[in-house]
Amino acid sequence: MEDLKKLIFLIGDRDKSNLLLKYILVNGGYKVLLLEHSPNILKYIEEELPALLLFDFMPSSSDWFKLLKEVKENNMTRMIPFVVMLQRTERDFVPKLYEQGADHIIYKPVSREDTLDEIRGILIKSEKNKNNLLSKVGFEGNLKDMSVIEIIQTLDINDKTGILRITSGEDVGYIYFFKGKMQKAKALNLKDEMAIFRIMQWRDGIFVFQNKTHAVEKTIRKPDQEIVLEGVRRIDDTSRIISEFGGDSAIPVSSTITDSSVFMDLPQLQKTLYLKLDGVKELKEYLRYTAVGDFEIISAFFDLYKKGLISFKSTDRITKEGTQKKRRMKDIFKNAEDIFFNKTLK
Repeated sequence: MEDLKKLIFLIGDRDKSNLLLKYILVNGGYKVLLLEHSPNILKYIEEELPALLLFDFMPSSSDWFKLLKEVKENNMTRMIPFVVMLQRTERDFVPKLYEQGADHIIYKPVSREDTLDEIRGILIKSEKNKNNLLSKVGFEGNLKDMSVIEIIQTLDINDKTGILRITSGEDVGYIYFFKGKMQKAKALNLKDEMAIFRIMQWRDGIFVFQNKTHAVEKTIRKPDQEIVLEGVRRIDDTSRIISEFGGDSAIPVSSTITDSSVFMDLPQLQKTLYLKLDGVKELKEYLRYTAVGDFEIISAFFDLYKKGLISFKSTDRITKEGTQKKRRMKDIFKNAEDIFFNKTLK
């Protein structure tokens, strides 16, 4: 059968009803992990990407609603069908559950045949939705509707061979696939994993996938799942550091180094960045058209910042300073005019 050995996460207490449900699903041909809710559950879902999430809802805890919302807002997990199990006496929670992103409701107590039929139907519907995206020779769309991570996962699930072209503003990136696996990639001056990390950051733009029948030389060495997880981590860390600087429009400014040995001891990337600072370019301008990844650049800036060798000023402050300077100049000219005018009258 098509859905044999598909992985299902059953999230809930290890009570008799859930143990029975796990037994039913395992005997129905699925691989089932019974997991209790924990702060790390979302991370585990990201790592394993099960075919379905079966959620034994407990209305007494707000954490259950929180997890549902987090799963559906997460680019890596939002396409996973999320099924909530409820007592029939808890029907009042149904509207809110659907509002938060639940895909289906199963009422307890469960029966073997009905439950297996429902689960099978949900998985078939999920596969059809994904296949509809690829029903043409190729497929295309907007990154606002489908993230880069979701595109990669969809191509993987459907064993697609071809070229994915993603355009974001003036930037263009390419990822080559063979039977659903990434073979090589390029974006600006970046290649392979670094290019994928850059492309994963794009939130606005369009994508087009064109089917091809032949493979290309594979230059990507890491497993796709490892690359995606690493990309997510880099994006999170990069965003966190940039926010400490005041945003990507902040301007890095070098401080004077009085001891030459301090400069000589810096890693090469930090030396290069320090020497390139002109006190005018915004942080985001240093990230473009470089063969070094964003995370490496931002990390180098962060080390220079911690060592006190650079500081950051915001464009807002510069604009304010410029406005104040213009205002002072106007006042000076105004005073000069007044003095000249009064002297002329005399």
